Amino acid sequence: MRRETYIDDNTVETDFALKGLSAQDCIEILGRIRKQAVEALEKFTDDDLDRMIPYETNGNRYESSLRWILHHVTEHEAGHRGQIAMIKRLLREAKI
Repeated sequence: MRRETYIDDNTVETDFALKGLSAQDCIEILGRIRKQAVEALEKFTDDDLDRMIPYETNGNRYESSLRWILHHVTEHEAGHRGQIAMIKRLLREAKI
């Protein structure tokens, strides 16, 4: 999953089209990421919400509670939903 996300991608300035990815490619990648996320999260229970999860980013080690991680993932996704809504509105107004 990490290879398909921008977490470890230093080329975020590269457009999907320049990478040769079609809209269908992007939808398929998102589907795989979603499936893997559900598989990783479905093993947790409410009792795990305050469990600390260690992880490493850019050579630094951190620990966060599952509750904190889920809160920030939800917040991140909400931002994307807003972006999608804005793009849809712009496309409607442009009558493309």
